[in-house]
Amino acid sequence: MSVFKTAMRIVWGHRTYLLIYLLLLSLMGVAVAAPSSDEASTTVKRNLPTAAVIDRDGSVISQGVCGYIADNSTLVEILDDTMALQDATAKDTASYIVIIPQGYGESFMESAATCSEVPKLQTVISYSGASGYLMDVKVTQYLKTAYEYARYGNADQAQAIAKTNDTVSHTANVEVAYTEAQPVLESFKAYGEFSVYPLFASITVCVSLLMLKLNDKPVKSRMFYSPLSGVGRSIMQFLACLMVGIICWAWIVVLGLLLFAGDSLATSPVQVGVMLLSLLAYSLVSVSIGFLIGQLGASESVSNVVANIGGMVMAFFSGVWIPLSMMPSGVLEVSKFLPCYWFANAFENAASLPSVTMDSVAPLMGNVGICLLFGVAIFAVSLVIGKVRES
Repeated sequence: MSVFKTAMRIVWGHRTYLLIYLLLLSLMGVAVAAPSSDEASTTVKRNLPTAAVIDRDGSVISQGVCGYIADNSTLVEILDDTMALQDATAKDTASYIVIIPQGYGESFMESAATCSEVPKLQTVISYSGASGYLMDVKVTQYLKTAYEYARYGNADQAQAIAKTNDTVSHTANVEVAYTEAQPVLESFKAYGEFSVYPLFASITVCVSLLMLKLNDKPVKSRMFYSPLSGVGRSIMQFLACLMVGIICWAWIVVLGLLLFAGDSLATSPVQVGVMLLSLLAYSLVSVSIGFLIGQLGASESVSNVVANIGGMVMAFFSGVWIPLSMMPSGVLEVSKFLPCYWFANAFENAASLPSVTMDSVAPLMGNVGICLLFGVAIFAVSLVIGKVRES
């Protein structure tokens, strides 16, 4: 027990690392995960892109296009001038700018009569988002619909536009649908995902520094002549390291529950419980990695490097900062060999669990168990390394 007490005094002597890696980084997570005012909104909001139309034709077809764009965007006014268009493009005044050239209506009807391609409009699409591209797709579909009416329905410009407007006016009603299980607040999920880095960094650096101090020659000599066996000393040291991990995990959990959980703890206790267990498993893996670094005799600077780079690597391969679906398939395959992938799989799926049943929760607990097995394996390797270094 004296080994455990000595270890905890060493940790307290290096509390600056806890302040930097745990407290400050967790507060950054609080800022990142701060909920927006409409997070709990139950209505579906329609975000309209900004668009500008320059009609040089004035035909019925062009007027139909102008009306369609006006109904599906927020119009901004741009002068039909080369300098004004260049200035609007540079300043990103509108997400979507369309120029309808003179004679477009006649060209459109000629194309329908000769079964040739629909004449294209001159467009400028903003680089700052996808709304301009979406607007361009909608306008293209609008023109294709009018083209089909003019081509196969023998309709003139007015009839083609009227039938097209009637077609596009039929839309589906959209409303929020709730699953059987109440979803966890997005802010709590975002906070937990951001905690991947501060948890790993704080636990790893504190545990590895603890082991570094315990492996100092005077301290190690005194413990070597104690009645405890080598394995017993390693276990006592690991218990102290485990306490560091639990303290860091508890800080992250309490802060998240107080600031972001809201009613989720009452409405979604199982989901929140699985999320907290996955965080605990990830924390224990971090303890094992820090214990391994300490057993290897790494210096303080090396411990800091491993804690920082390792935390970023874990965050990257877990997909909590950048979704793995956006990564090459090779990254996904590599991530499966790391504990962070199994933690994130359990954490994210628990947050959006559609129903709470044994069949739905069991796979998540399996992921938590796989994450824990990584920690057990690393700890076993650490014990072997410690035994070899002592011999």
